[in-house]
Amino acid sequence: MPNFNQQENAGAINYLRLINTLEDTLSQMVYVNSVTTGDINEIDLNKRTIFPLVHIIINSVDMGGDSGVLNYNVTIMAMDIVNEFKKDVDDIKNPLLMGNDNEHFVLNNTLTVLNKLNEFLYRGSLHNGAFEIQNAGSCEPFFDRFENRLAGWSYTANIYVNNNLDICSPI
Repeated sequence: MPNFNQQENAGAINYLRLINTLEDTLSQMVYVNSVTTGDINEIDLNKRTIFPLVHIIINSVDMGGDSGVLNYNVTIMAMDIVNEFKKDVDDIKNPLLMGNDNEHFVLNNTLTVLNKLNEFLYRGSLHNGAFEIQNAGSCEPFFDRFENRLAGWSYTANIYVNNNLDICSPI
């Protein structure tokens, strides 16, 4: 189990702190325009101005029992719109496009975002005693999952958060 620094009231607000920290970190990245949380079906994915988009989902929380640690299983989806180009456009010759669309470019950029977040959690600025992952997360690509030809990656990791909730005090 991770060894966390004790932080006053961290157990009482660790969910909010985790979400806010992830949102703040992701929203500062170059290839991110919007960060959302909750039910992906509640997000208006037809708004082109929100992309590239990162969406945070808390799948489950293991209370940890005697360990004093909450284990959040988190999925973070980084996605962007795949644009198709007409055959006569000069950009098709761009090696980053690899055909008549920018799908590979989208996959590269969205994976870069998730890789950077993983490094921050695994051994970087977010690996600071408040949040920690023991094993690097994993990514799975997706294509055409939504109606406007989105592509990207789903990153899943277990993020450990210190649970020092005072059980003797009322909430």
